[in-house]
Amino acid sequence: MRIIAIDDGYFPPSYKARRGKTVLVAVKTKGPHTLEAAASTWITVDGEDATTAAQELAEALVPADTVILDGVTYAGFNYIDPRRLHEKLGIPVIVYEKYPLSTRRIENALRKHFPRDNERKHVILTIASSLTPASTPWRTIYLYTAGISHAEAAHIIRSLQLYSSTPEPLRIADLAASFISRTRIGER
Repeated sequence: MRIIAIDDGYFPPSYKARRGKTVLVAVKTKGPHTLEAAASTWITVDGEDATTAAQELAEALVPADTVILDGVTYAGFNYIDPRRLHEKLGIPVIVYEKYPLSTRRIENALRKHFPRDNERKHVILTIASSLTPASTPWRTIYLYTAGISHAEAAHIIRSLQLYSSTPEPLRIADLAASFISRTRIGER
């Protein structure tokens, strides 16, 4: 099975409110940990470019069987719409969350910082409120799926959990994004 996993990198708090960019990384693995390819780009902190960026990164890495996203929000409150990503790529998309989300806290933050951005609120709150628990040997995790059943998605995630509850392709994407952002952020 070939997996595309997507995660973002570090950014300093001064980058909030669209004052900076951070890296978005996509890695393609064969099975849990054989890295086949990687791609990266920069996205705006609290911007609206993460869905398009994720689509472009994934298109550069296909063919693949599944895309796994580390949540729905990236670079602060930028976001990737998994339904749109599935529609554009034609492959299943799984949103992985290690912990349950507080939709009340998310809604309050969105209302405060993005009072007129109904699209952002709709996508983020729809996904956050639709996360479904899945049992794994490590812990209960939370998933949202597009183009795949919850049971199939949970099976895939469990097969990719080697060293922790985080699926190995996401762990690899996180390491790459963290390294790139922490070494390059001062250059941007």
